[in-house]
Amino acid sequence: VPGESFRVTADAVEIRVTQTSIVKGYWASPVYEPLYTRWQPQNCRGEEKTSDRCASVGTVKTIDNYEFMTHNKVTKELSKFDSSSSKSGTWKKVCFGNAVKPVPCLEDESTPKCDLCMWGASHSLRLAQWLQILVGIRMGRFTRHMPDMYKPKHITKFMERCKTVVIGFGQWPLSFGNTTQEFTDMIRTLLKELEHHPHVVGRSVHYNPEGDEKLMCPPMDNRNVAYTDDYNNAMKELYAEFGREWIDTRWVDGPLWDFNHDWNHLHHKVEVAEAFTVADRLGFLDGDYPRKPDPMSVAMLTKLNE
Repeated sequence: VPGESFRVTADAVEIRVTQTSIVKGYWASPVYEPLYTRWQPQNCRGEEKTSDRCASVGTVKTIDNYEFMTHNKVTKELSKFDSSSSKSGTWKKVCFGNAVKPVPCLEDESTPKCDLCMWGASHSLRLAQWLQILVGIRMGRFTRHMPDMYKPKHITKFMERCKTVVIGFGQWPLSFGNTTQEFTDMIRTLLKELEHHPHVVGRSVHYNPEGDEKLMCPPMDNRNVAYTDDYNNAMKELYAEFGREWIDTRWVDGPLWDFNHDWNHLHHKVEVAEAFTVADRLGFLDGDYPRKPDPMSVAMLTKLNE
């Protein structure tokens, strides 16, 4: 249709998918409806974002009918919560309100060690929050925008206080236009710093929707899908070079990549699916892990099913 961008809108057009390998998981909806690619026209911030011009292509409500389906352990955990848009306010309070207190395991040597330490910026922080709330993992958080923002004392803390370290950078380097080689060199330095740590893991860089800053010419924000995949492909090779595990969650968050509610961070429904997937990959959903969900969050979590 003339004037439309980034979407298949003609009734007679279809996309056929051929399965070429075993499917680890997928998003499914019992309701048939067009799932148009979400994007943000220019000048759709502030009061303008509620106008028909902006809201019609920027809505996240069509995600409500979709549920993530994978093997039994993760699907069972996801079935406990109502993650529809109507509960978005509650989810935000659960994850980012005062109900969630940081675990002092990284800084306080008098406490037990951290089971898992998350090193990255806001995307890593949000994943750490969900893992602490939903799975009860003793989480250490080290929040920095760029991979080179650390000191030797921080490496010492990771070595002494973290049983597992998950590195999750990418958003800020992408946004600022760091080349794939520059980003690779920064992460290579981190892996060398932690070469004697028994368990260092990387995770894939999340996609961003086509927000207004990314669609400007030239763009103010460089986080487009192709550029993000360049980073991810380089990280896959780099972690293999060091013999380290790299968790690729693009099969979880990739299908709904354009539903990031603030045009950056994943929709809470996708974040929860990713959190349980990462927890499962690292063994935290196994029966022998003593799960103790954050007690101050339990009351708020129950509201999700009221």
